[in-house]
Amino acid sequence: MGRAVSGVLLLVIGLILAGVGAVAASTFGPGGTITTTSTPFDTGPEGYALVADVQSVSAGFPGSSLLGTPTLGADSFGTERLFVGIGSRRDVDNYLSGVAFEAVRQDSQTWQSLTIPGARKPGVPSNEDFWIRSSAGNAPSVPFTSTNSGTTFVIMRADGTRGVNARIVIGYTSAWVFPLAVGFLVVGVALAVWGLLRLRPRRQAPESDSEEASAADTPSEADVAAGTAGTAPAGSASASPPDDWFRDQEPS
Repeated sequence: MGRAVSGVLLLVIGLILAGVGAVAASTFGPGGTITTTSTPFDTGPEGYALVADVQSVSAGFPGSSLLGTPTLGADSFGTERLFVGIGSRRDVDNYLSGVAFEAVRQDSQTWQSLTIPGARKPGVPSNEDFWIRSSAGNAPSVPFTSTNSGTTFVIMRADGTRGVNARIVIGYTSAWVFPLAVGFLVVGVALAVWGLLRLRPRRQAPESDSEEASAADTPSEADVAAGTAGTAPAGSASASPPDDWFRDQEPS
């Protein structure tokens, strides 16, 4: 009974660990990165930036850097280089005051945008020094944390010109997740196999050779009876009947 219970427990725990490991490994991949993207956004010919609250667009994504690095970035649909930056809400509002841009937010699983009109041209974003994090390139990204409350995420063309056509990319990169997932998978499979082995019924142990040999050397009752019936007692063939013996002792 105890062997069966332990086998079931090992099997269940092994399957759970293997399942978690397989899902994590397939989700993050060898590079240890998982990403999700927004719907495409276009500021139109008059807009200069895509602007979103950091906590709004990163909702549901881990902001902890305990096992990895959460990032916010952008993916361009054209050939232009993009600029992404995170700044305090006040600094970004001052920088984009009077500038036309698209305000973006994520409502549950739906992405929404609102056009903010303006007529002023902003300065080149990389020339500003108020950014907490910033990067530029074809697919730039910057790290963020859950403590970045009250901050704003901005996507612009690197040269600060109009017309931004891009989508927001939210990612999480960890050097530990994939190795841990593989470890969970290996340990889970090993425990599951161990559990199956414990659930197998035990085989009956064969009798020892000595017991078989002893049984073979011991005569059966029938053999004993047959041998007794066919063998005369020792000395019976030469013994004389009692009367003949006394007759031999009488005087002539």
